[in-house]
Amino acid sequence: MDYLLAVASVSCADAEIDESELERLRELCDVLELDERARKRVMAAAEKPDAKTVERALTTLAGSPAMSLSLLTDAIVVAFADDKLTDSEATELKRMAQRLGVSHDDAMLVAKYVESLVLHHGDFALDHLAKELRDALGARDPEQIRSVAGKG
Repeated sequence: MDYLLAVASVSCADAEIDESELERLRELCDVLELDERARKRVMAAAEKPDAKTVERALTTLAGSPAMSLSLLTDAIVVAFADDKLTDSEATELKRMAQRLGVSHDDAMLVAKYVESLVLHHGDFALDHLAKELRDALGARDPEQIRSVAGKG
């Protein structure tokens, strides 16, 4: 639950909560088959995140590269849901990446990949996106990473 609450916190980083960001959070809740009570907590965190909960999630997940990348990917997907990334959202995502121990290069790759999919490929399956990207980053294969990132 802390994972989702941390992801939800990105929604209000720019002080504007867009319906498309909330829709992405609902999709994550659907994928994880959350009950109604848990869904309400996630949606409430989008409007007013609890800093201690977010920090706990980031600290806990920092020891797991796969989970760190997954959380960062989901947070970027939510931030890009309205087809733009504000300076305050970018600052919050950078802070999350640092707290999670994700390198700047890997964080930029994740952001570029998500942006490419959101802006140029329409809707996509969030779980498929996270798996494909984790596989590429996990392999640390430059050719595979360039392929996943769209060679751009």
